[in-house]
Formats: sequence, structure tokens, C-alpha cells
Amino acid sequence: MICGATVIAVARCAMGVDHVVDLDNVIESAKAFLKTRKLKGVYVLYDPVGGKLTKESMKLLNCATHILVIGFASGEVPVIPANIALVKTAKVWSTFSAADVCRCGPQTTDILPLKNKQQLSV
Repeated sequence: MICGATVIAVARCAMGVDHVVDLDNVIESAKAFLKTRKLKGVYVLYDPVGGKLTKESMKLLNCATHILVIGFASGEVPVIPANIALVKTAKVWSTFSAADVCRCGPQTTDILPLKNKQQLSV
């Protein structure tokens, strides 16, 4: 757990997460893990990959969730269907740059201490 959150990740190795998702069967692997923990879905979708995986991952969303679009490592910009965001009451967030620190002050003051304590990696 990181800050009280159960962490599910698509990764090549565990690296401190609670569950590593099978890259060949992402959605079914994640759904099976959620079921074992009696969880209805995820509340935060942190997406540095983009592409098809973003749209597929939206099947795992719980209600009142947050989608964090961080990057496009897959080379494809993610498509986020508005109907799913509306039904799930999801908020879609993007990354912010150093130039946005003044505008994003509260988020920065909350996030940076986590990074400094190595509870969050970027």
C-alpha cells in the first residue's frame, strides 16, 4: 500500500506494488485481483502509457474516480470516451509543468512531500 491505496500496476516487476497485472491479459488479470480483494473498481487510473490500454483500463473504474493522463509511452494519445467518464463521474486530469506551479499550488504542496519521502516516484 502507498498512502493507504492498494496499487495495481502493469509492469515488468513488482517494484513495491500490491499486484502486477499480466501484460498479455491486462483487464482480466486486474479484475481477478479486484475480486479477490472484494473491490468494485479503481478510484484512480494513473496512465503514463496511453493508447489502447487507457480505454481498456476504463473498464476497471469505480464511480467518482480520477483519471490521470501522464504521458504517451505507447506512442498513441489515449482516447477517453466521454460517455464512460460521465457514467462513472470521472474527472480527467493532465500533468502540469513547472510553469504551472503557481496555478497548481495546492496540488504541488500535497504531491512534493510524497516524492521527497520516496512514497511517490515520477
